[in-house]
Amino acid sequence: ELAVDTWQDAKARFDWSNLDGYFIHQVSKVYTDAITTALDIDPARTPVIFPTRGNIGPASVPFTLAANQADLEPGQRIALMGIGSGLNSAIIEIVW
Repeated sequence: ELAVDTWQDAKARFDWSNLDGYFIHQVSKVYTDAITTALDIDPARTPVIFPTRGNIGPASVPFTLAANQADLEPGQRIALMGIGSGLNSAIIEIVW
């Protein structure tokens, strides 16, 4: 619920409907699927690392970004999304 509220509030201020990538805090396939569905984010634009690295906690966002940086091109817009278990939520846009 907090993630959806944060996302809706951000969408009212920023155009994040069609970013090039969404780097989310991820702990499992179930969690990642739930977040992409709840926020209506294209799963194809959401790189994942949990299949090979498991749940690496808060490091998942920067780790996933580092692991996929070769796929990013200058000028692409991406979101880094730290979404916890209903206790916190942070989203920031980066233009690569």
